[in-house]
Amino acid sequence: MSRENKSIIIALSVFLAALIPLTIFFYARNKDAEPSPPGITNPQGGATEPNLESSLPMPKIILGAFLTAGRDYKYGDADIETVKASINTSIFYMSTIPFNAAFISSGYEGKPLLIGGGFDPAAYAVDVARLNSMFAVLCVDAEFIFSDLKNLILVTDALAVFAKSTNANAIMITGLDEIDFSDSEIPGSEISLMLSDRIAEIRLALKTEKKDLFVGVSVSANYEKSFIENSANTVAWFENNIVDFIYVASEYAIAPSDNIFRAELNYWNNMAIGKKTYIYYGHRADLISSDEDWNDPEELRNQAEAVREAGNVRGSVFYSYEDIRLNKNNAAMLLCEYIKENMTAGLQNSSLAMTSPTSNKIKTGENRISFLGAADPSLPLYCNEDEVKKSVDGLFSLEKELDVGENRFVFTQNGAGRTYLINYEADIIKDVKPKGATTAPGDTVLELAALAYRNSKVTARIGGAEIELKESARNEFSQSAGDRGYVTYTGQYTLPKSTTADRSMGAVIFLGELNGNATQKQSGNVTVMSTSIEALVNSLAAEEPKAVSLYAEKKLPLLTPYGTAGSEKALMCEIVADYAETMPAGEADNKSSPLYIPLVKGTFDYIDNIAVYDDTMYYILGSGRKIFAKDAKLIKDGAVLPENKITAHEADIGGKATELYFKTDWAVPVNCAMSPQEYYVGYDNRPFSINEFTADTVDVTFYYTSSATGSFNVKKSGVISEAAWVKSGGNTATLRLKLKEKGGFYGYSVTITDSGEIKLSFKNKPSNTLKGKTIMLDPGHGGTQPGTYTVYPDMYEKTVNLAAAYKAKEILEKNGAKVIMTRTDDKDLTLAERALMARNAQPDAFISIHCDGSASASVNGTHSFYYNAYSKSLASNVHSNLVKAYRTLIYQAGTEEFENADKGVKFYPFEVARITDCPAMLVELGYLTNASNCNVLLTPYYRDALGAAVADGVRDFFEK
Repeated sequence: MSRENKSIIIALSVFLAALIPLTIFFYARNKDAEPSPPGITNPQGGATEPNLESSLPMPKIILGAFLTAGRDYKYGDADIETVKASINTSIFYMSTIPFNAAFISSGYEGKPLLIGGGFDPAAYAVDVARLNSMFAVLCVDAEFIFSDLKNLILVTDALAVFAKSTNANAIMITGLDEIDFSDSEIPGSEISLMLSDRIAEIRLALKTEKKDLFVGVSVSANYEKSFIENSANTVAWFENNIVDFIYVASEYAIAPSDNIFRAELNYWNNMAIGKKTYIYYGHRADLISSDEDWNDPEELRNQAEAVREAGNVRGSVFYSYEDIRLNKNNAAMLLCEYIKENMTAGLQNSSLAMTSPTSNKIKTGENRISFLGAADPSLPLYCNEDEVKKSVDGLFSLEKELDVGENRFVFTQNGAGRTYLINYEADIIKDVKPKGATTAPGDTVLELAALAYRNSKVTARIGGAEIELKESARNEFSQSAGDRGYVTYTGQYTLPKSTTADRSMGAVIFLGELNGNATQKQSGNVTVMSTSIEALVNSLAAEEPKAVSLYAEKKLPLLTPYGTAGSEKALMCEIVADYAETMPAGEADNKSSPLYIPLVKGTFDYIDNIAVYDDTMYYILGSGRKIFAKDAKLIKDGAVLPENKITAHEADIGGKATELYFKTDWAVPVNCAMSPQEYYVGYDNRPFSINEFTADTVDVTFYYTSSATGSFNVKKSGVISEAAWVKSGGNTATLRLKLKEKGGFYGYSVTITDSGEIKLSFKNKPSNTLKGKTIMLDPGHGGTQPGTYTVYPDMYEKTVNLAAAYKAKEILEKNGAKVIMTRTDDKDLTLAERALMARNAQPDAFISIHCDGSASASVNGTHSFYYNAYSKSLASNVHSNLVKAYRTLIYQAGTEEFENADKGVKFYPFEVARITDCPAMLVELGYLTNASNCNVLLTPYYRDALGAAVADGVRDFFEK
């Protein structure tokens, strides 16, 4: 932060210290009056002529100030970041005064700021104001939308630019009452009517672009000029509802004895009686101390009091924020004291009135319901003993989540009450796992999961046992917007031991109970396999994988089970996927483990058993793990291969990697294990969480191998100091690699070369700079996979992910990195395709960018995930920068969002985080199902700040 910005904040802090306590007395944010969030355009209906009645109400009371480039925030010679910081500071303190509206100028030195490209400070200020729950009004000079003012020639395309370039709640056209018609070609008698027609055209054009956009005009309060000369027929504007609101700018003080101010105010107050059009009154705060009439420190206070007493004028707007901030003559302080003492009294809505729902008894299939209404603003309103927040004039909007069955909501205020009985008809259990058939060996742990309504009692019955499922943080199911009340419940069941014959356990029966209602669902049949694998192989026909044998593509000088030599046969498989994910053998699920690395294409292994979990087939391998059957080619009568002999052949030490080549008889399975490393049971009950990466050795194990010879010279390696064969148990050979630094490991890969050698490539220690590094960014989802829904319709995670990734890319490239994106537009990519892109590109770091979602709208914050232990440092650096962004740029200390910003760094086996080739992670920027987080992520400035924080975290990872 610059010294100048710090000085501004210190000065503001002193002035506002006395004002902040007033926030509880004034202008609660009117949620009913809040149109679409930043970045959202409400779709226009299909009617040929748009309905100009907005579906959202205007704020009934406004206290606002103007915000102008170069006056109220830095502009002109200032760079973009300085402009942004200046706008952030101004609007933050505007909201604490508290103003509930910002009137934002769209021009600077006679030219429009909103030009549809580059950085638009007015559009940015609108977004920041919206984020601070302020009603944002974009002020557009008539010169920007008329090609010929004096002849009232309107350019509707210019209006479209302004409507599309901003997320403002309202657009106000300024300067109409200052047009000089003296040499106009329009006959004098027609000027008034034509001006009214043009204003109607402006409103129609703007609302065609955005239905819920409010449209207003500003006029001078000088009725002698504006009405006697009749150049602006505002009577017609009122009578025909041509505009939604009129801002009346007064240039007079109350002090003079002729008191023109009160005469003007009375005129406008009478004009508003019985009309739909709102009037907001303007006060010249900039004139305080300018002359004798404007030298009274109570002038602004007296004007605000006069407006309030008028009764039909809807609020006060001050020109400008800078003049309020300066507090000339103590005028602003006196104004705020008056607000505290008087502005909450004598408002409308003195009794409880409910506008929605229209019926007291409702049946619904939705798990939420909204209550709208109005109540006495001076008295507390309760819903089932919880106080309901109201706006200053008593309006309220309350959303409630429903439990399955009957829900009772009682609204009470001062003895009056309304009772609603809402019956939510829904299945307690929506989905289960396993859903299909399961066939597995005895002693296999069967994972059970149900998507059930929150706070339900969920049990599973199988084989005479009853297992209670517990609510889990895991998201095992693809949930839609209609599933917001549902969470995952999980449990485990261990299958009985195998016997000589298959044993049917029947289906798993899932039972859900809540509030006297019950739902039952069941899985496919569960079978415990017999001890005879031959019978199982004959009964289960493995689907031929789409990928083909590596040995059909290349003539490698290696032994294979396809040979005819030898009479001994065995059940075997060849890995035909590029990388076959490996999992613990004794669990009937697809949980990956960092203790087992993927098997590469061309590897052979023996099959000890076959299992089916939820209609998905697995091979249980002789090397002690299991794989998806789709990743391998089944060889029913494979020739038993001889014990393997492996030889350390050559070390190729380049700038980026240490490559070790091994001569081998056949492509045996390989595993890499790092030690010493302590794990603990953490997030989602997964047992592979770490405090820090502590390994100083890597053991490379080759299975079915009886001898290992040869050595490697690794003295010039950037990551390995020693390489030596060590004794290992069973039919294996292990090469132990000593790391040069404890915890100094940066990724590896295993491949089979065209010459039939096994190659292990270990990334050398990178330099302590981002310059020259290759970073792969993976914007999550895309195409037909939209990701998490937001709190707003038709906006999804995929768009936010891509926008944040582009900002991270921009910052990384400025720091000298090369950036590769898995997607640059809205297209489909499978998880396997993303992971393979990373393995082929061999980046120095991989970051998958996502946003989170929750069934609970109150959950907010950011968290990061790693899989391999050596990836935690990357995840931690990115995470700390994101938390810093939330707590220094976005949320204020003491708020719930500030406290909950840090969701932690966690282990979780996301597929894109499981690549071994480099440090890899997945980040959840925030919760799109939380209104506050969602508005942050949809606001360009804050989303950019989070994207930049990701880039800063990557930079810190390398520099530290």
